[in-house]
Amino acid sequence: EERLRELQHLQASLKLHNEELTRLISANQEYLSQLAHELKHPLTSIIGYSDLFLRQQRRNTEIKDNYTNLEHIERVLRNGRQLLHLINNVLELSRYDAGQIKIQLVPTDVRQLIDNVCEMLEPLAAEKNLQLVSDCDRAPEKLFTDSFQLQQVVTNLVSNAIRYTESGTVIIMCQVLE
Repeated sequence: EERLRELQHLQASLKLHNEELTRLISANQEYLSQLAHELKHPLTSIIGYSDLFLRQQRRNTEIKDNYTNLEHIERVLRNGRQLLHLINNVLELSRYDAGQIKIQLVPTDVRQLIDNVCEMLEPLAAEKNLQLVSDCDRAPEKLFTDSFQLQQVVTNLVSNAIRYTESGTVIIMCQVLE
């Protein structure tokens, strides 16, 4: 009887461990799906602007407009840095327990952040012949927030708007509500 109780206890313990492992696998799959979604947008922009730059260089063997080329390179660099920041966040997340994110509140220029998102996603909009319009006249100058997390939210919203808009214009409006 004692051996039977011991085996039943062991079976119950294994069942609990199995349920916890199943839950962790499911959470990991959701996390990887979200991660892929987050990494896709800046990477698409990097590829789009790199392709644009290469096509311009192939058409013009003599560089006529160096400033425009530098703008494209700056966009590629900015988006590369954002991608690196995403990857660093993934590594940081692995150091913490699931569900804990280190928020870094800093004064953030919301208008600049939205302009950067629009620049990053412009190639996606251009592929669908969509116009991106930013209306941030009523946005606050500075806002204390985690700028990276806010940029991710805005990027996801705008990229989804581009994805689900068939024609016309995607308008990004920013204002403080009562």
